[in-house]
Amino acid sequence: MTALGAVTRVMATVGNGVDRAAGAVRDTPATLRAALSHRRGRRVFGIASAVILLLYLLAIGDIALSASGRWAAEPLARVAPDALFQSRAPWLYEPVVELHPGAHVAVFASPVNLLFAAIVASLAGLNLALAAHAAQQAVACRRPGYSRSLAVLPAFMLGIACCAPTFVLALGAGTAAAIVPVLVPLRPWFYPLTLALLLVALVWGVYRVRTLARADQSGESVASN
Repeated sequence: MTALGAVTRVMATVGNGVDRAAGAVRDTPATLRAALSHRRGRRVFGIASAVILLLYLLAIGDIALSASGRWAAEPLARVAPDALFQSRAPWLYEPVVELHPGAHVAVFASPVNLLFAAIVASLAGLNLALAAHAAQQAVACRRPGYSRSLAVLPAFMLGIACCAPTFVLALGAGTAAAIVPVLVPLRPWFYPLTLALLLVALVWGVYRVRTLARADQSGESVASN
């Protein structure tokens, strides 16, 4: 193979990859609508998003628990509206409202932190709902054998793994990073990196779902002929 042929082949491969990625991005809204059109998908999305949101807020300290009852003498609520955009760490803002519903629980409400947490939780929930949709498609395949079910494993495993960046983000945003000096300079990058990984996982999941659907349609066409 000549050097020109090798370059042409590499360019063709890259071009095919770009076309597939663009197709997956284009198909993402429709595929997500299909995944959330079923009760199972909506349930997975709701439960996963709520759990990840709660874990995120616990990890960054916006929801705090105390076994010793340290907030027993605190007032029920404190308000600090001027602290809305006061940052105490990269991607981490001071609370506007402090709530002490009990001696063992405190809630530090920051609208900005809640927005960031909701974005991450929603993307992770969409990934898991898409993975559940892909698994349901594989199980619903009418032809016998395990090849179709195995084909969906990359999307399903990636959907599960999408939660991992949220814990990396929590480590960077929470107090744990203070005892790991190597992580401190990287903290500004954790949130954008988390969003990028979740979006890549989402597009890849859409690509796997579409690939499985096309394979099913091709198999049904061959069987009918």
